[in-house]
Order: sequence, then structure tokens, then C-alpha cells
Amino acid sequence: MSGPRDVRMLRALLWAAVAAGCADAFEASDPGFVVSPAAEFPLSGEMTRTQVDTVAVVVVDTLDNEVVIPASVKWESGDHSIIRISRDTTDSLRAEVTAQGVGTAEITATVTPGKGVTDTVLRYSVQVHERWIAVSVGRNFTCGLNVESTAYCWDSHLQPSRVPGLFEFTAKNLEVGHMTACVVVLDKVPYCWGQNSLGEIGNGDAVRHPIPIEGAIGRAPEADLTLSAGGTFFCGTFRKGGFLNPYFIQCWGNAAFFQLGVPRPGPGIVCVFNRMDYPCRKELKLDASDLRISPFHAAALDAGENHACAIEGDTVPGPLYCWGAAATGQLGLRNDTLIPCPDRDKQDLRCGRPSRMESALRFLSVSAGWDIFIPNRPPDPGSKQAQDTTGTTWLTEGHTCAVAMDSTAYCWGKNDDGQLGAPSDSSCARVVRRQSREMARSVRCRATPQPVAVSARFGAVSAGSEHTCGITSEGLVYCWGSNAGGQLGDGNSRSRSTPARIQDTLRYSSISAGPYQTCGVTLDQGRIFCWGRWEEDMGTTIVRTPTVVKDPL
Repeated sequence: MSGPRDVRMLRALLWAAVAAGCADAFEASDPGFVVSPAAEFPLSGEMTRTQVDTVAVVVVDTLDNEVVIPASVKWESGDHSIIRISRDTTDSLRAEVTAQGVGTAEITATVTPGKGVTDTVLRYSVQVHERWIAVSVGRNFTCGLNVESTAYCWDSHLQPSRVPGLFEFTAKNLEVGHMTACVVVLDKVPYCWGQNSLGEIGNGDAVRHPIPIEGAIGRAPEADLTLSAGGTFFCGTFRKGGFLNPYFIQCWGNAAFFQLGVPRPGPGIVCVFNRMDYPCRKELKLDASDLRISPFHAAALDAGENHACAIEGDTVPGPLYCWGAAATGQLGLRNDTLIPCPDRDKQDLRCGRPSRMESALRFLSVSAGWDIFIPNRPPDPGSKQAQDTTGTTWLTEGHTCAVAMDSTAYCWGKNDDGQLGAPSDSSCARVVRRQSREMARSVRCRATPQPVAVSARFGAVSAGSEHTCGITSEGLVYCWGSNAGGQLGDGNSRSRSTPARIQDTLRYSSISAGPYQTCGVTLDQGRIFCWGRWEEDMGTTIVRTPTVVKDPL
């Protein structure tokens, strides 16, 4: 028989469990019994949607100091829209807890130790967070898809708002560009919203659409569409014809730097943005053979601000093709830095047609980066007006990164801030036109792939404008390059060319880099963390360490 001292010890242990957060409170029961949460089934105070956990109680007869089976245990949820609880059919002491909605709910376990014994009530408070499956960072805003594939977007305040007009659809393939975003619904229909000043929605106009509308390609019955957002253009892989036909790539939107993959966007086709004419393509037609980038299967595609790259082949790995702006070697061609793209006086076909990178490397994934700036007056090939405009800066500076078949990350292009992940002494002769005359300046760059200086094996990389981040096969995130705006997520402002871990212990399933910021989805909980610099009308916001995105209101 246990004495009073043993009873006091058990009571003290129970109160310690309450103080540790295992249970918020309990009501005193008969002095002969102690009811407490089971240590082997601790219930976390925080869960994410769709997460399933187990909770259990234990009843101790203090007279014999033995665990006993109570007469009954009743499990209840204070809000069934947030927490669903179901009793274990094989063990009445246990229950299964399923997180269904965002918010806070209370779980109670009413325990009757025995006949004529006072009930004990254990209370658990659980906060349920949103679970995310995808994130895409643009220049001015970021969007994510939750576990139900519902689209939300947010700014530097990291407070998601639901995208209107998509309630009836299950979206996938979320992509955010400069000021426009798209999702693919029903595996083939793009719905887009945003600025659309350069025709990047592809629906035939160039006006703003705050509510999602059907975009390029439309309801092509066999499109099997996957999108990639550039700065002010989009590219898509699709099947033209039957299911067994190969994939092709087509692009639409801004064509100032031949980023649509064709030498010319078409005679007389312009979009007006900020009172300036931009060559563009506002509509996509599946039967337009001049838009077909290549007759090969595109296994992986990524559009950057003013260039794009795709991996050739039915499946990865494969050789890489790139097209578009080439001023700082971002196309991966050995001599593309010697010829400004596009040239004012003659058309360089390499800038219009995809060029195979001169390397024996085979790649699993690719990320075409953002540019340092958006030109205030892009050239219209052959236009005297573009040649004579004063105050024009019309070459962009960017870089590209990719993961090779041995999981080594490679980068090429501009390297002024170490965004290639290794030092580079080579330079690009960059021609800048200002005040009706040409001036030359040099930037650090590398026109061919070089391995990132870290032993980590990468699953994917994402290139910003002055920084790059990569995710390893273990889910760890490394970043390198400029850190002026906290892009490296390490808590300080020192830039570096050597990759290093961001300042957290989390593991991630995916990451997305914008021009000066990065967001990632965590592997276990499906939460989104962001870091870096946001530039908005109200000012600049800098977040130097990974910060969680708030739950939708």
C-alpha cells in the first residue's frame, strides 16, 4: 500500500505535467485516483491543417500505485470545424485528433475513474495553422497554395488574402511574375490576374485584371499545361494534339529582349506601359507555328525576368537550352557576352531562338534568375525611336543556376555580388546607352557553368537578382550572394560568395526566390517562412531571418 507521501508525489507530478503544457487544467477527482495526460502521447499545442495526432490519458489508483482502466472516458472538441476528435475503438483511453480548420479549439477528456467517483476533466488548447503546398515569389507580391489548392497572396506584412474568383476550382502550378500571377486549373486552363500591361496574361488585351480571368491557350482540350512566370512574360509547356504527342513551349507577353523564344514578336505588335511602346505578344494561338520554340520535349522549364531556359528530353536529366537577354552571360553561351542582345542595328538570331548550352553537363532542374533592374525603355528591334531615345538603359544583368545529374549546383551569368556561389574574376563588356551615346562598363560575370563552392547535394535552386538559394536533398536551405536586404536569411547584412545555411533548423520541401527575397515551404508542417527585402509604395521592409507567414484571416 502506498502512503500519503506517495500520493503527494503523484499529485506533484500531475501538476508538473499541467505546468509543462501537457494539459491546461484539471478538476480534482476522488483522492484515491489521479488522472493525467499519457506521457507517450503528448499533444502539441500547435498543429497544421490535415495533421493527425493521438492523445491519451492515464488513470492511477493512488492507494495501490497502479494504472487502472476507468469506467468511462468522453472525448469532445470545442469546435468541430477546427478539430475533429474520434475515440479509439480498441482503447477508450486514446483518441485521434485531426486538424481541419485554422484557429484555436479546446479538447476535453471527461474521465470517470469508477462508480460513484467524481469525474476529472482534462483540457487541451490547440492552435491549428494553415498548411501550404506551394509558394511563388514575384517582384511586388507573393502567392501560395494551401492544402486544398486554394490561392492566397500577400505583401511584406506576410498576411495572406484569398484570391477572389477561384473558389470553385482546384488550382495547381502557381506562378507569380513582376505584377501578374497565374494558376492552372483542371490541368489545362490558366487563370491569371494582375497588371497585364505587356500582355502577359495572354488573353488578347493589355489591361489590368484584379479578378482572375481565363488566360492564354484557354480551354484547349489536350493542352496539359504547365506554366512558368517571367518578369513580364509567361511561358508554358503543352501538348499539341493527342496524349502521345511531345511537349512544346510557347511564350507570350513582353518581347523586348526576345524572351518569347522567337526572333520577332510580329510586325506592329506593341503594348503601352508607362507611356512607352514595348514589343509584345498579347495572345497565344496553338496553331501559330512561328511561336514554336523547339520540336523537342521540354522536361523542365523556367522563365526569369528577361530570359528563359528549358531542359531537353522526355525526362530529366538532359541538356539545357536558353533564350532571351544575354548581356551578362545568363544564357550559358561562351561568347554571348560579346554581343548585346538585342543588337540595335541587326537582329541576332541567337537571342531569338533557344541555344543549346555548350557543355557536356546534363541537368535535373534550372532556375532563370531575376534581373538587377527593369529597363525604362526596352528596344523595339529596328525602331529608330528606340535608338534615339535619351536616358535609355536597355541591357539587363542577370544569372542562371541549375542542378546537374550528380546533384551539384552550377551557376553562370552576373557575379558582382557572389550570386554564382564562387568567386569570379572574368568580366562582361556591357554596353549602356545614355543621353544618345553609348558607354561601356564591366561587370563580374561568367558565361559558362561553374560549380557552387559547397559540398552539399542540391535538389533544386532558385535564383533571385543578386542572390541565390538552394535546397538540399535533406531539405536544408543554403543561400549566397548579396545580403544588403537580408536575402541570405542569416540575420546579418554581409554578402558572401560561399553558400551557408539560413538561420533556422527547419527542413523545407520547396523554395522560391524573388528579386530580393525568398520564401520556402517547410517539410513537416507545411508552413511558409520568408526573408529578404520588399519594396512597396509605402516603403521598404527588410526581414533578415526566416519569418513565418501568418494564417489567413
